[in-house]
Amino acid sequence: MHKQFFLIALLILSTSMIASLAQAQSEEKQIRKLSFKAKSPPPELIEAHLLPKEPEQEQGNAVPVLLRLPHEQTTFMSTQFIKLHEYCDLSVGDPKLDDIHFNFFAKQLIRAGNMSFADWQYPLRSNPQPYMILLPDVQSQRVWIARGMTVWVKQRLSKGETAAALEGIRAQLGCARHISQTPFAVCNLVGTAIAIVGLENLESAIENEKTPNLYWSLAALPNTLVDIGPMVRWENQMLLQAMPSLGNPLPAIGDAKWKLISDEFLKMMTEVSESRYSDEEAQAVMTNIDQLATKMLIEEKGFNPEEMGKTTIHERIMRWVLVQHARYAATTESMIQLPLDKAIPLKAKLDAQHSAILKETKVKTSPFLELQSNAIFTSYRFGRHVRILQTIEAIRDYVAKHNGQLPPSLADLELPAPNDPISNKPFLYSQNGNTATLKWEEVPGVKIPDREYRLELR
Repeated sequence: MHKQFFLIALLILSTSMIASLAQAQSEEKQIRKLSFKAKSPPPELIEAHLLPKEPEQEQGNAVPVLLRLPHEQTTFMSTQFIKLHEYCDLSVGDPKLDDIHFNFFAKQLIRAGNMSFADWQYPLRSNPQPYMILLPDVQSQRVWIARGMTVWVKQRLSKGETAAALEGIRAQLGCARHISQTPFAVCNLVGTAIAIVGLENLESAIENEKTPNLYWSLAALPNTLVDIGPMVRWENQMLLQAMPSLGNPLPAIGDAKWKLISDEFLKMMTEVSESRYSDEEAQAVMTNIDQLATKMLIEEKGFNPEEMGKTTIHERIMRWVLVQHARYAATTESMIQLPLDKAIPLKAKLDAQHSAILKETKVKTSPFLELQSNAIFTSYRFGRHVRILQTIEAIRDYVAKHNGQLPPSLADLELPAPNDPISNKPFLYSQNGNTATLKWEEVPGVKIPDREYRLELR
């Protein structure tokens, strides 16, 4: 069994988000055609708040409201719930949208989104195996908040009920913020994914001529709904918490506790990993990692021959894993103190270390090395989307003030176009008559899908 322990004895980080990362974001380039009429923001700056302000919030915990959505709704759950995935992709105006009766749930989601906090009451510190806390409640909210509410928003837009549609979008963003109210990276990724759906619905609202210009409403939104610091620190701590025998300070050289520590590590990895190797493959990986560990202990830690003679292979491997983990944790925790454009080189360094370890150990794949730093940048996908929509609203304002002409460049806008919060550079814009293209620049190493808008005056 211990041969299998070595097959993924790498930087074991962010184990709770492995399955969710692929679900929370698509790697495909997204092209959106957006047809709109010129419109400037109201001069008095009174607009819809896209996240409820503190004075507007209902005091209370949103979680019971969210978790009770399917309670006693037998007919809806058996006949319509399963249709939400298909129907949320229908276009505004499609008559099939009226097949779904979502008003009851929309009212509950609007209430939840307006509530003041979300306490999911996960046993984060009392559970010796926090990586095994199941989160089906959070995943199910993707159906209710992202899909169901999208159907309802499109129904409102189809009927010209713009104010109600914006209220539904605000509920999506508010509930997405609630989903992110734990330090689990998986919750933060799901929350961000739900918020992106809300912003895509906002694009549909912008195409509706009754929707006001939302430049200032977008300007008031944060760049992320995630509290990055607790997420990174908690995910970095999970490996250590999964090995209660580890202790502080570390056991002495040759201490029998190292075998117990490796057993705890193996148990965790068996539970969270889907990778399986043959005995021969596992033995080869074991040998490669042990060689790296031996070199590190002698050259970096100064172990002498007598001390090395006391170590077992379990101790050597575990000491190596802990050193790699500490280095990774230090890098990710320093990344969050920097502006994102300054943190990109640190992410590139982590990605290079990941590639080198895979090459040296002959491990087939190890998603753990990348997930933490990827989650940091993915959480800012929300802000990136917000700022490019804010730029579109600045363009609509320019057109309204310049006889229906699109701006030659973003520098010509009267309402300032914000920079991309990840690269800290202007978005890429080109104009050709009554059409224009707006997109964000690809940032090497940052795995966020490219997004491009084809803007057209209507």
